[in-house]
Amino acid sequence: MLLPILGLFIAIPYGIAGLIGLFIAFGLFTLQHFAWKWSFILNIIGFVLFLIGGNWYGVILSAIIVVYLNLPYIKKRFE
Repeated sequence: MLLPILGLFIAIPYGIAGLIGLFIAFGLFTLQHFAWKWSFILNIIGFVLFLIGGNWYGVILSAIIVVYLNLPYIKKRFE
């Protein structure tokens, strides 16, 4: 009886995070400025967390995405 309730407490935050991810992905696909901003913020946070955790592949990937998002012609497309 307790296990399904605990499963809901675990599944609901992941479901909300997934919906937010879909919303940002749709915004990136349609070149919305809010999606650029949130992608930039989340990749900076990911960069720091990967750096603290010692995950060098994550650090490199986050750095590449941040640099890509800040290229002048990419930034201009999202304005």
